[in-house]
Amino acid sequence: MYKTFTQNDLVRFLYGEMNAEESRMLQFRALEDNHLRDELLDLKEAFDLVGFAKTEKPSRLSELLIISYANSYSVIKLKNKCDFNDFTN
Repeated sequence: MYKTFTQNDLVRFLYGEMNAEESRMLQFRALEDNHLRDELLDLKEAFDLVGFAKTEKPSRLSELLIISYANSYSVIKLKNKCDFNDFTN
């Protein structure tokens, strides 16, 4: 009987979070199961594209502008979770 691999398992495989036995099982299954192999290849393509995205720390000026903007709003305490009139007025 074969182990069923979820999309979460495929992501774990791509991030190298599977142990060696799980990884071998997935690779072996992907050789036999076209649907699993296609899904793995699609996720790998997306994984590779995300790898190209660079995230950099915002400049101090950007941080200060965001903080200043956020501080320009006041917090309104709602009477209860369903009382949206206080929030919108």
